[in-house]
Amino acid sequence: MNYWEAFARLKSVQDELEAARFSVGATSRAARADVTVLAEPIKPTPLRDCASNLELTYLLRLFAEFEAVVRDFWASARPSRRRRRTRMEVLMNRVAIECRIPADVLQKAHEVREYRNAAVHDRDRSGEFNFRACKSRLGFFLSYLPRRW
Repeated sequence: MNYWEAFARLKSVQDELEAARFSVGATSRAARADVTVLAEPIKPTPLRDCASNLELTYLLRLFAEFEAVVRDFWASARPSRRRRRTRMEVLMNRVAIECRIPADVLQKAHEVREYRNAAVHDRDRSGEFNFRACKSRLGFFLSYLPRRW
């Protein structure tokens, strides 16, 4: 992988989010006009729930792509014969040291990680983040990686 592929991965998640918003929105409008357009077992309430959870769902996917990029970079920067499952917090700190990522950039990426963890573990998500803000913070972190690895 390289720098450009890393950013393409984040962009593809954003593109999928936009496609999902369009699709769910169009389906919701059609269902409001005629509920019979919904195929079994889809009902209006889960469709509304889907619409309200889209951003968070894709934020989780975004972080998964970010994690894959960071792990790929680290495997290249510090090759090892054995498979590593370093906690993401530790890994981000190590990458920040390796790539001289400023502390404030690292902290903002950690805030996204903490928000993601709170969402996954159904804890209070104080400091609501939207998808665009998370993508920006994670992308800024990745911008310090070398162009090729």
